[in-house]
Amino acid sequence: SNSAVMDTIHQSLMPDSSILFSFTNLADLSAYGNYSITAWTALSNDSFRNNDSLFNYEIFSSPVLSHYPYKQTFEQSDGWWHGVKMAGIMPWEYGHPGQTSISGAFSGQKAWMTGLTSDYPITSHSYLQSPCFDFAGFSHPQLSFYMRMETESKWDPMVVESSIDQGITWVRVDSANTNFYNTTSTGGPFVPPYFSGDNTSWTKYTATITSLAQPPS
Repeated sequence: SNSAVMDTIHQSLMPDSSILFSFTNLADLSAYGNYSITAWTALSNDSFRNNDSLFNYEIFSSPVLSHYPYKQTFEQSDGWWHGVKMAGIMPWEYGHPGQTSISGAFSGQKAWMTGLTSDYPITSHSYLQSPCFDFAGFSHPQLSFYMRMETESKWDPMVVESSIDQGITWVRVDSANTNFYNTTSTGGPFVPPYFSGDNTSWTKYTATITSLAQPPS
């Protein structure tokens, strides 16, 4: 709904190639939350304009957290966590659990779930992303969370991943935590270890994330 920001690229762009371009007037993403961006190019003698546009590209601006211990119950807000769809239907919802087998949150009334009142879609591929954490000064940062899961064992897995390059690459959290995940089966389509199956109740899981350690210099 905002006015378009125009700029000019003073260089040639060959077919099937790409360049990195920074606008003179940068976007203000200081307000945390979801942004939808549409971008396009315009060239007077362009004979094929069907590949010139990017519509409704979604990005999420979140705070960088550096005050610890960090604790989030999701009672007051979604905590700047957000669901991201990679394929299929977006399953992540924030609010009051209302399923038959998962009818309440661990603490209080609210939680993040893959469907608050219905099962998750069978073709969904998605993830729940946290805000950014600054672990400067920590030699052994630790992650703990409570989770209630009921999935098709071995065939519908979940893992925890971390990134230190703003989400360009992700690494599974498991190298120093042999008892973190509940499944080591090789019978499904996913390389173990991972979370899968029915854990019957809200269960606490803890991992020491040594790969993210940033001890004082």
